[in-house]
Amino acid sequence: MRVGVRIALVTAWAMAPALAFADSPDAHECRYRASFNCALADDAASRAICSDPALMAADCALGYAYRDARSLPGANKHESLRKDQRHWAAVRDTACAKRTGATLTACLTAETEKRLRWFIDHYKLAVAGKIYEPFAKPRAAGRQ
Repeated sequence: MRVGVRIALVTAWAMAPALAFADSPDAHECRYRASFNCALADDAASRAICSDPALMAADCALGYAYRDARSLPGANKHESLRKDQRHWAAVRDTACAKRTGATLTACLTAETEKRLRWFIDHYKLAVAGKIYEPFAKPRAAGRQ
């Protein structure tokens, strides 16, 4: 993906207003959309997210966790959180860059789920009834 487009996608995702996500999303909502516009997906990571339902669900849930973390009180949290999320996306893309197909999807899924658990733990997000509740605990070995 061209660097400018990638930065635009990450920035748009990181800066999406809270209204872009419903307050109480349906449990199945994240099966059908990512946290960004899939029509603009022009790099391997974005295309993988948009083509795999489980990865798309994890990415969408991460968007909700990000939104909920942004809504917490704290000085300058929003700008530092945006920068941190952009940095994480770049690190994720670098970590998974040399992979293709199923190994790319597995890498992106693992990184996204790890980030989701980090948001939940770091910001002490309540998970009961949240769209990201299924991602609160690490997956059992061998479970897909």
